[in-house]
Amino acid sequence: MSRNGNRRANLMLFVAAAGGLILGLASVFWSPLGSVTALGGGGVVATVNGKAIHVESYRRALQAMASDMRGPLRGSDEELLLRRLIEEELLIQAALRDGVIDTDPMVRKAFSDAMIAWILADLPVHDPSELELSEFYENNAALFDRYSMGMDTDSALEMLRAAFVQRRRDLAVAQYISWLRDQADIVRPRRIR
Repeated sequence: MSRNGNRRANLMLFVAAAGGLILGLASVFWSPLGSVTALGGGGVVATVNGKAIHVESYRRALQAMASDMRGPLRGSDEELLLRRLIEEELLIQAALRDGVIDTDPMVRKAFSDAMIAWILADLPVHDPSELELSEFYENNAALFDRYSMGMDTDSALEMLRAAFVQRRRDLAVAQYISWLRDQADIVRPRRIR
């Protein structure tokens, strides 16, 4: 494989690892699994170039690993996991150092998608009430009238529920981005040529 091919393969591995780490750590609850000893008793299992890998992150990843396995975890599994977390951190540091996030559109998209998934992971999940659906329909009737004609009631309600949930998700992302904008120092030209 050529040098560019190797670099592209490594980049894709990094994107997959980073996306998986962000999603996995955002969606898995803390678990008391794992017998790793913290460094200096401070809640850190390893450091990579001064960046800490915390016990909590390790345990969440260990829980995810345990749920994917058919049998019980072995000590070698725990060591493999720690090695993978260290390798992941090395890849992330290299990508940041080399500006990969700034220059590769695929990596930027993967990080953007992972951030959106992270934002949505904390969104409370509940079925909308009849009142919420009714108000949503009244405020957005034009969206549904054309599509719901000829649909049975169950199908129309399912379409309404799906649109309600999607709107709630879109609003959560928009609110987070708005908060980011409020915190950012953005400079842009008056006109783009």
